[in-house]
Amino acid sequence: MNLLSELSMPKISIIMPAYNVEKHISTAIESVLAQTISDWELIVVNDGSPDNSKEIAETYAAQDDRIRVVSKKNGGLSDARNYGLQFATGEYIHFFDSDDRILPRHYELYLPTLESNPDIVIAGYQVEYLDNNNYVENLIKRNLPIQTGNEINPCHPIDVIQFVCYAWNKLFKRSFLIKNHLLYEKGLSRIEDAEFMSRFIEHAPKVKFSEKGEYVYVQRTEITLSKGFDPAITGILKRRKEIDKKLIFFFNKGLSDREKEIIEKLLNASALRSAINRLFDSAPNKESLSANLKRIKSYLMTDNMSFSNRSIVRKYYDYIIYHALKHNLYSIIKLLQNFR
Repeated sequence: MNLLSELSMPKISIIMPAYNVEKHISTAIESVLAQTISDWELIVVNDGSPDNSKEIAETYAAQDDRIRVVSKKNGGLSDARNYGLQFATGEYIHFFDSDDRILPRHYELYLPTLESNPDIVIAGYQVEYLDNNNYVENLIKRNLPIQTGNEINPCHPIDVIQFVCYAWNKLFKRSFLIKNHLLYEKGLSRIEDAEFMSRFIEHAPKVKFSEKGEYVYVQRTEITLSKGFDPAITGILKRRKEIDKKLIFFFNKGLSDREKEIIEKLLNASALRSAINRLFDSAPNKESLSANLKRIKSYLMTDNMSFSNRSIVRKYYDYIIYHALKHNLYSIIKLLQNFR
Protein backbone atom coordinates (compact mmCIF):
# COMPACT_ATOMS: atom_id res chain seq x y z
CA MET A 1 0.00 0.00 0.00
CA ASN A 2 1.47 3.36 -0.99
CA LEU A 3 1.45 6.62 0.92
CA LEU A 4 -1.43 8.10 -1.05
CA SER A 5 -3.77 5.27 -0.09
CA GLU A 6 -2.63 5.15 3.56
CA LEU A 7 -3.19 8.84 4.28
CA SER A 8 -6.07 11.12 3.38
CA MET A 9 -5.21 14.47 1.90
CA PRO A 10 -7.14 17.50 3.15
CA LYS A 11 -8.47 19.63 0.34
CA ILE A 12 -6.08 22.40 -0.67
CA SER A 13 -7.18 25.77 -2.01
CA ILE A 14 -4.52 27.21 -4.30
CA ILE A 15 -4.74 30.97 -4.67
CA MET A 16 -2.88 32.27 -7.73
CA PRO A 17 -2.89 36.04 -8.37
CA ALA A 18 -2.36 36.87 -12.04
CA TYR A 19 -1.10 40.14 -13.44
CA ASN A 20 0.85 40.42 -16.71
CA VAL A 21 1.92 36.77 -16.64
CA GLU A 22 0.61 35.56 -19.99
CA LYS A 23 4.07 34.13 -20.77
CA HIS A 24 4.18 32.03 -17.61
CA ILE A 25 0.69 31.24 -16.32
CA SER A 26 0.17 28.18 -18.53
CA THR A 27 3.26 26.54 -17.05
CA ALA A 28 2.04 27.32 -13.53
CA ILE A 29 -1.46 25.94 -14.10
CA GLU A 30 -0.24 22.83 -15.91
CA SER A 31 2.09 22.07 -13.01
CA VAL A 32 -0.97 22.04 -10.74
CA LEU A 33 -2.83 19.73 -13.13
CA ALA A 34 0.15 17.34 -13.05
CA GLN A 35 -0.03 16.81 -9.27
CA THR A 36 -0.11 13.25 -7.92
CA ILE A 37 -3.00 14.17 -5.62
CA SER A 38 -6.29 15.46 -7.00
CA ASP A 39 -8.18 17.00 -4.08
CA TRP A 40 -7.42 20.64 -4.77
CA GLU A 41 -9.08 23.74 -6.15
CA LEU A 42 -7.24 26.45 -8.05
CA ILE A 43 -8.51 30.01 -7.71
CA VAL A 44 -6.89 32.27 -10.28
CA VAL A 45 -7.35 35.91 -9.27
CA ASN A 46 -7.21 38.18 -12.30
CA ASP A 47 -5.89 41.36 -10.70
CA GLY A 48 -7.05 43.67 -13.49
CA SER A 49 -4.36 42.29 -15.79
CA PRO A 50 -4.14 44.17 -19.14
CA ASP A 51 -2.69 41.19 -21.01
CA ASN A 52 -4.21 37.78 -21.84
CA SER A 53 -3.59 36.16 -18.44
CA LYS A 54 -7.33 36.02 -17.67
CA GLU A 55 -8.25 34.48 -21.03
CA ILE A 56 -5.54 31.82 -20.74
CA ALA A 57 -6.70 30.87 -17.24
CA GLU A 58 -10.34 30.73 -18.39
CA THR A 59 -9.36 28.24 -21.10
CA TYR A 60 -8.10 25.88 -18.42
CA ALA A 61 -11.13 26.53 -16.21
CA ALA A 62 -13.43 25.51 -19.06
CA GLN A 63 -11.68 22.12 -19.17
CA ASP A 64 -11.42 21.39 -15.41
CA ASP A 65 -14.08 22.35 -12.88
CA ARG A 66 -11.48 22.45 -10.09
CA ILE A 67 -10.17 25.68 -11.64
CA ARG A 68 -12.00 28.95 -11.10
CA VAL A 69 -11.15 32.43 -12.42
CA VAL A 70 -12.28 35.49 -10.46
CA SER A 71 -11.58 39.10 -11.43
CA LYS A 72 -11.08 42.37 -9.61
CA LYS A 73 -9.63 45.81 -10.18
CA ASN A 74 -5.88 45.99 -9.91
CA GLY A 75 -4.83 46.30 -6.28
CA GLY A 76 -1.53 44.47 -6.05
CA LEU A 77 -0.41 41.06 -4.86
CA SER A 78 -1.62 41.35 -1.26
CA ASP A 79 -5.07 42.56 -2.29
CA ALA A 80 -5.38 39.74 -4.84
CA ARG A 81 -4.49 37.09 -2.25
CA ASN A 82 -7.05 38.51 0.19
CA TYR A 83 -9.70 38.55 -2.52
CA GLY A 84 -9.00 34.93 -3.45
CA LEU A 85 -9.44 33.82 0.15
CA GLN A 86 -13.14 34.74 -0.06
CA PHE A 87 -13.70 31.93 -2.55
CA ALA A 88 -11.54 29.24 -0.89
CA THR A 89 -13.24 26.14 0.50
CA GLY A 90 -10.21 23.96 1.28
CA GLU A 91 -8.84 23.08 4.69
CA TYR A 92 -5.43 24.46 3.75
CA ILE A 93 -4.38 27.45 1.65
CA HIS A 94 -1.42 27.59 -0.71
CA PHE A 95 -0.41 30.99 -2.13
CA PHE A 96 1.09 30.24 -5.53
CA ASP A 97 2.87 32.89 -7.63
CA SER A 98 1.77 32.60 -11.24
CA ASP A 99 5.28 32.91 -12.70
CA ASP A 100 6.57 29.90 -10.74
CA ARG A 101 5.79 26.18 -10.96
CA ILE A 102 5.57 23.06 -8.81
CA LEU A 103 6.85 19.56 -9.43
CA PRO A 104 4.35 16.64 -9.53
CA ARG A 105 4.76 15.47 -5.91
CA HIS A 106 4.59 18.92 -4.34
CA TYR A 107 1.34 18.44 -2.39
CA GLU A 108 1.95 14.74 -1.80
CA LEU A 109 5.09 15.59 0.17
CA TYR A 110 2.97 17.51 2.68
CA LEU A 111 0.95 14.42 3.61
CA PRO A 112 2.93 13.22 6.66
CA THR A 113 3.04 16.71 8.18
CA LEU A 114 -0.71 17.25 7.84
CA GLU A 115 -1.60 14.21 9.95
CA SER A 116 -1.16 16.25 13.15
CA ASN A 117 -3.48 19.03 11.94
CA PRO A 118 -0.98 21.94 12.06
CA ASP A 119 -1.81 25.60 11.56
CA ILE A 120 1.06 26.01 9.13
CA VAL A 121 3.52 23.79 7.31
CA ILE A 122 6.82 25.30 6.19
CA ALA A 123 8.69 23.39 3.49
CA GLY A 124 11.98 23.45 1.69
CA TYR A 125 11.92 24.61 -1.92
CA GLN A 126 13.97 24.97 -5.08
CA VAL A 127 15.29 28.04 -6.85
CA GLU A 128 15.66 27.94 -10.62
CA TYR A 129 17.79 30.59 -12.33
CA LEU A 130 17.03 31.26 -15.99
CA ASP A 131 19.13 33.24 -18.46
CA ASN A 132 17.82 35.70 -21.05
CA ASN A 133 16.87 32.79 -23.33
CA ASN A 134 14.95 31.00 -20.53
CA TYR A 135 17.55 28.26 -20.26
CA VAL A 136 18.26 26.95 -16.77
CA GLU A 137 21.59 28.31 -15.55
CA ASN A 138 21.37 26.83 -12.08
CA LEU A 139 18.99 24.94 -9.81
CA ILE A 140 19.44 25.18 -6.05
CA LYS A 141 17.62 22.93 -3.59
CA ARG A 142 17.01 24.65 -0.28
CA ASN A 143 16.13 21.91 2.16
CA LEU A 144 15.10 22.86 5.68
CA PRO A 145 17.75 22.29 8.36
CA ILE A 146 17.05 20.34 11.55
CA GLN A 147 13.75 21.25 13.25
CA THR A 148 12.75 20.90 16.89
CA GLY A 149 9.21 21.81 17.91
CA ASN A 150 8.50 25.23 16.44
CA GLU A 151 12.16 26.01 15.88
CA ILE A 152 14.39 25.90 12.80
CA ASN A 153 18.06 25.28 13.54
CA PRO A 154 20.14 26.43 10.58
CA CYS A 155 23.91 26.89 10.53
CA HIS A 156 23.34 30.51 11.42
CA PRO A 157 20.09 31.79 12.98
CA ILE A 158 19.81 34.60 10.45
CA ASP A 159 19.46 31.99 7.68
CA VAL A 160 15.97 31.20 8.99
CA ILE A 161 14.73 34.17 6.96
CA GLN A 162 15.08 32.32 3.65
CA PHE A 163 12.51 29.77 4.84
CA VAL A 164 9.94 31.86 6.72
CA CYS A 165 9.71 35.09 4.69
CA TYR A 166 7.95 33.68 1.63
CA ALA A 167 4.29 32.77 1.20
CA TRP A 168 4.63 30.10 -1.48
CA ASN A 169 6.62 27.44 0.45
CA LYS A 170 3.86 27.02 3.03
CA LEU A 171 0.40 25.64 3.64
CA PHE A 172 -1.79 27.76 5.92
CA LYS A 173 -4.78 26.32 7.74
CA ARG A 174 -7.75 28.32 6.49
CA SER A 175 -9.70 28.20 9.77
CA PHE A 176 -6.66 29.63 11.60
CA LEU A 177 -6.51 32.56 9.17
CA ILE A 178 -10.23 33.22 9.56
CA LYS A 179 -10.25 32.87 13.35
CA ASN A 180 -7.41 35.36 13.76
CA HIS A 181 -8.53 37.75 10.98
CA LEU A 182 -5.24 37.32 9.15
CA LEU A 183 -5.02 39.08 5.80
CA TYR A 184 -2.13 40.55 3.83
CA GLU A 185 -1.48 44.25 4.27
CA LYS A 186 -2.87 45.95 1.18
CA GLY A 187 -0.55 48.31 -0.66
CA LEU A 188 2.60 46.93 0.94
CA SER A 189 5.27 45.85 -1.51
CA ARG A 190 8.56 43.95 -1.21
CA ILE A 191 7.96 42.78 2.37
CA GLU A 192 4.31 41.69 2.31
CA ASP A 193 5.11 38.00 2.95
CA ALA A 194 7.44 38.69 5.88
CA GLU A 195 5.04 41.22 7.40
CA PHE A 196 2.18 38.71 7.19
CA MET A 197 4.28 36.03 8.88
CA SER A 198 5.27 38.44 11.66
CA ARG A 199 1.57 38.78 12.57
CA PHE A 200 0.81 35.10 11.97
CA ILE A 201 3.26 33.94 14.65
CA GLU A 202 1.67 36.25 17.24
CA HIS A 203 -1.25 33.80 17.49
CA ALA A 204 0.87 30.86 18.70
CA PRO A 205 0.41 28.62 15.65
CA LYS A 206 1.12 24.91 15.67
CA VAL A 207 4.02 24.63 13.23
CA LYS A 208 5.18 21.62 11.25
CA PHE A 209 8.08 21.35 8.83
CA SER A 210 8.71 19.46 5.61
CA GLU A 211 12.42 19.14 4.90
CA LYS A 212 12.20 18.95 1.12
CA GLY A 213 9.91 20.80 -1.23
CA GLU A 214 8.95 20.75 -4.88
CA TYR A 215 7.94 24.38 -5.23
CA VAL A 216 10.19 25.93 -7.88
CA TYR A 217 10.81 29.63 -7.35
CA VAL A 218 11.85 30.92 -10.75
CA GLN A 219 14.39 33.73 -11.01
CA ARG A 220 14.53 35.24 -14.49
CA THR A 221 17.20 37.51 -15.92
CA GLU A 222 15.38 40.52 -17.24
CA ILE A 223 17.04 43.50 -18.85
CA THR A 224 15.03 46.58 -17.95
CA LEU A 225 15.70 50.31 -17.81
CA SER A 226 16.06 51.70 -14.32
CA LYS A 227 13.00 53.50 -13.00
CA GLY A 228 15.05 55.41 -10.49
CA PHE A 229 15.47 55.07 -6.76
CA ASP A 230 12.31 54.90 -4.70
CA PRO A 231 12.95 56.89 -1.50
CA ALA A 232 10.21 54.87 0.22
CA ILE A 233 12.55 51.87 0.24
CA THR A 234 14.37 53.33 3.25
CA GLY A 235 11.24 53.14 5.40
CA ILE A 236 10.45 49.67 4.04
CA LEU A 237 13.92 48.37 4.87
CA LYS A 238 13.76 49.89 8.34
CA ARG A 239 10.49 48.07 8.92
CA ARG A 240 11.82 44.87 7.36
CA LYS A 241 14.77 44.53 9.71
CA GLU A 242 12.43 44.68 12.72
CA ILE A 243 10.20 42.06 11.12
CA ASP A 244 13.17 39.81 10.37
CA LYS A 245 14.40 40.11 13.94
CA LYS A 246 11.00 39.09 15.27
CA LEU A 247 10.83 36.05 12.98
CA ILE A 248 14.39 34.93 13.71
CA PHE A 249 13.81 35.07 17.45
CA PHE A 250 10.51 33.14 17.14
CA PHE A 251 12.03 30.28 15.17
CA ASN A 252 15.24 30.23 17.25
CA LYS A 253 13.96 30.50 20.81
CA GLY A 254 17.17 29.29 22.44
CA LEU A 255 19.26 32.31 21.44
CA SER A 256 21.32 34.02 24.12
CA ASP A 257 21.19 37.78 24.64
CA ARG A 258 24.63 38.02 23.03
CA GLU A 259 23.44 36.11 19.95
CA LYS A 260 20.38 38.34 19.68
CA GLU A 261 22.57 41.41 19.84
CA ILE A 262 24.81 40.11 17.05
CA ILE A 263 21.80 39.27 14.87
CA GLU A 264 20.36 42.76 15.35
CA LYS A 265 23.69 44.31 14.30
CA LEU A 266 23.85 42.10 11.20
CA LEU A 267 20.30 43.05 10.21
CA ASN A 268 21.08 46.74 10.66
CA ALA A 269 24.11 46.45 8.39
CA SER A 270 22.19 44.44 5.80
CA ALA A 271 19.43 47.05 5.58
CA LEU A 272 21.92 49.89 5.12
CA ARG A 273 23.90 47.98 2.51
CA SER A 274 20.74 47.06 0.60
CA ALA A 275 19.51 50.66 0.47
CA ILE A 276 22.85 52.00 -0.82
CA ASN A 277 23.12 49.25 -3.44
CA ARG A 278 19.57 49.92 -4.65
CA LEU A 279 20.36 53.62 -4.93
CA PHE A 280 23.38 53.07 -7.15
CA ASP A 281 21.68 50.35 -9.17
CA SER A 282 19.23 53.05 -10.25
CA ALA A 283 22.03 55.23 -11.70
CA PRO A 284 21.10 58.31 -9.67
CA ASN A 285 21.81 61.77 -11.01
CA LYS A 286 24.16 64.07 -9.13
CA GLU A 287 21.37 66.19 -7.69
CA SER A 288 19.43 63.29 -6.19
CA LEU A 289 22.47 61.36 -4.96
CA SER A 290 23.21 63.52 -1.93
CA ALA A 291 19.54 63.86 -0.98
CA ASN A 292 18.96 60.11 -1.09
CA LEU A 293 22.15 59.27 0.78
CA LYS A 294 21.08 61.71 3.49
CA ARG A 295 17.71 59.97 3.62
CA ILE A 296 19.35 56.55 3.90
CA LYS A 297 21.59 57.85 6.66
CA SER A 298 18.63 59.33 8.53
CA TYR A 299 16.52 56.15 8.35
CA LEU A 300 19.08 53.38 8.55
CA MET A 301 22.34 54.60 10.06
CA THR A 302 23.08 53.33 13.57
CA ASP A 303 26.18 52.61 15.63
CA ASN A 304 24.95 49.04 16.22
CA MET A 305 26.18 47.35 13.04
CA SER A 306 28.27 44.32 12.26
CA PHE A 307 29.76 43.07 8.99
CA SER A 308 31.16 39.87 10.50
CA ASN A 309 29.12 37.56 8.26
CA ARG A 310 30.83 38.87 5.12
CA SER A 311 34.03 37.72 3.43
CA ILE A 312 37.19 39.63 4.36
CA VAL A 313 37.13 41.79 1.19
CA ARG A 314 33.42 42.56 1.41
CA LYS A 315 33.61 43.17 5.14
CA TYR A 316 36.20 45.93 4.72
CA TYR A 317 34.39 47.30 1.68
CA ASP A 318 31.21 47.62 3.76
CA TYR A 319 33.18 49.08 6.66
CA ILE A 320 34.57 51.88 4.45
CA ILE A 321 31.14 52.59 2.94
CA TYR A 322 29.66 52.81 6.43
CA HIS A 323 32.21 55.34 7.67
CA ALA A 324 32.04 57.35 4.45
CA LEU A 325 28.29 57.68 4.91
CA LYS A 326 28.69 58.50 8.59
CA HIS A 327 31.02 61.40 7.73
CA ASN A 328 29.12 62.53 4.61
CA LEU A 329 31.94 61.51 2.24
CA TYR A 330 29.58 60.73 -0.63
CA SER A 331 32.27 60.91 -3.33
CA ILE A 332 34.05 57.95 -1.72
CA ILE A 333 30.82 55.93 -1.71
CA LYS A 334 30.29 56.74 -5.39
CA LEU A 335 33.86 55.69 -6.22
CA LEU A 336 33.63 52.40 -4.34
CA GLN A 337 30.31 51.52 -5.93
CA ASN A 338 32.06 51.36 -9.30
CA PHE A 339 33.89 48.25 -8.04
CA ARG A 340 30.87 46.46 -6.57
